[in-house]
Amino acid sequence: MHITFIVTGGTIFQTRDPKTGCMIIGAHLEDIVAPEFLSSLGVHSSLCVDLKVRSGAELTYDTIFAARDAVVAHMARSTAFVLVTGTDTLEEFAFCLDLLLGNVLVAASTSLVVTGAMKPYDIEGYDGRCNVQQAMQVATAPGASRFGVLVTLNDSVHLSRYVRKADSQLMGAFQSHPGPVGQVSRGSGQVGVVG
Repeated sequence: MHITFIVTGGTIFQTRDPKTGCMIIGAHLEDIVAPEFLSSLGVHSSLCVDLKVRSGAELTYDTIFAARDAVVAHMARSTAFVLVTGTDTLEEFAFCLDLLLGNVLVAASTSLVVTGAMKPYDIEGYDGRCNVQQAMQVATAPGASRFGVLVTLNDSVHLSRYVRKADSQLMGAFQSHPGPVGQVSRGSGQVGVVG
């Protein structure tokens, strides 16, 4: 199996610059994704498309269309995509991609899972590595491709059309109504997707 990562930056890659005290992009996808974890999912090759955006607050239509184009360009090779982005506009990004690609993804039996992090890379309790691993688990899970674009954070799997950021600080910031459509259970690789 081949997986394509699309990266736009965000808190997930941020660290504090020791010289200035400001937040900078100090981590990269290869710092978060272990090759052994990819292998454990049956992923034998991967590709990273970096769209060079550095904050979720910098999201533009150009970025949304560039992400869409990256999925379309690599769909012949990949059946699983993970978009790693900032949480400031994560739900808007996922919703727009579902409008643009949802039916195409379902028709091609291809999954696209959007994720990010609430805490920077160098903060105690960093959630980014876990969220990306769970997004990969969901993207490669049987049945995930039936839903269009999914959002996975904090052990929960949401439909992109219903997810919202209910709090800007909590680890469980993302919620949906009537609720998550799936759960990643205890980091075991067990992914339950309803429907």
